[in-house]
Amino acid sequence: MTAVYYALEQGFSVEAIFLDYDYAARDRELDCAMDIADILRLRLHTLRIPFAPRDIRSLADRSSPLLENAGNQSDMVLFQGLVIWLAASATYALTSQIRTIIMGTNKDDVKMHPGLQSGFFEAFETLVRLWTGTHMRMLSPFINLSKSDIVRVAIELGVPLERTWSCEAGGKTHCGECAHCLARSKSFMDLSLKDPTEYETNPVLVLSPDAGRSTEISESY
Repeated sequence: MTAVYYALEQGFSVEAIFLDYDYAARDRELDCAMDIADILRLRLHTLRIPFAPRDIRSLADRSSPLLENAGNQSDMVLFQGLVIWLAASATYALTSQIRTIIMGTNKDDVKMHPGLQSGFFEAFETLVRLWTGTHMRMLSPFINLSKSDIVRVAIELGVPLERTWSCEAGGKTHCGECAHCLARSKSFMDLSLKDPTEYETNPVLVLSPDAGRSTEISESY
């Protein structure tokens, strides 16, 4: 959501896209996206993805050395998902005469998945140009910012963070236990700010014995 507010602040004419596929938090995330679109009086375009990245994983050869451990499997699913999401977004943008796509990828995402560095998106720009002859910009303005930095930017831009969603689950409130909830809570704690999020269970952040502060927990892309 912060990327939308950033784009508006930078003077872009914005059309928001929600990539719709089957996952636990789908309904909650869509509700929040619709709320923000209403606040900003933006059109929200829902692009239906007929299958999720995990469906592709089930087709993969599990005996492949590339998928020999859970970490590699996670990276492969992320790669598959990104290619699908970027292709869907780029296709919509091209057919709508849109030439810039802005994404919320951040430093914590890159640390968790090094393949997400800016070169990945530049390579996709090249792919679009080679295939269509059109120059498409794919911007990641937060790629050098941590989740805490982005919360600070969001507050400066006036993002109603209490109306955004991070939880992996699809409950009525944030669960407070998944990695995304812990990352969200930690971001506010790092800034010494009150977290406006309603949690089913108050997040418990493990303290590092060396630094005396919470260990790093990164939210997936």
